[in-house]
Amino acid sequence: MLDLTGSAVDLGIVVAGRSIVNVAVLLFGGVIADRLPKHVLLVGTSLAAAATQAAVAGLVLTGSATIPLLVLLSVLNGAVAAVSFAASAAIVPQTVPMAELRPANALLRLSLNGGAILGASLGALLIAGVGPGWGLALNAASFALAGFFFALVSTMPAASAARATSHRCRPTCCGSCARAGASSPAAPGCGWWWPSSPW
Repeated sequence: MLDLTGSAVDLGIVVAGRSIVNVAVLLFGGVIADRLPKHVLLVGTSLAAAATQAAVAGLVLTGSATIPLLVLLSVLNGAVAAVSFAASAAIVPQTVPMAELRPANALLRLSLNGGAILGASLGALLIAGVGPGWGLALNAASFALAGFFFALVSTMPAASAARATSHRCRPTCCGSCARAGASSPAAPGCGWWWPSSPW
């Protein structure tokens, strides 16, 4: 952006547009994630993010980027990111067993934070080496690759996930629950069931 206009104000407008829309859509992202299949949302948002980044890369590489176009694409990218964030958080209970839910959430947060730090550093090196246009093109390709991997994710039915995350046996249980399975509504001979938080 600074290479395009040399204006810090223009850069702030583009960044602010994405951030404002991201926060605004995040309020509804959870609702959308609850109503639609999570892995489908993640594939769709990854491809949409790839498309917006590829469009920005094309504009920069061809020298046809303008502030209004960049603001528009930035706003779209912010909205897509908000829905993706909600869906990625909601899909975890549908992809791992109840016993592994807490470590899975911790690993997810660690990966997100680590990726933000490492990605910013690698992005700066890439832009310094090949220029912002090609850096954005590689970023678009990474989103497309993420969409491919999300398409391979297997999830359990929502009803099964809800049962698995709402009940579990007490550690001192007689063992009937473990033999019946954690998703069983009740196990014969065992009265020790209690709600547990997925977090």
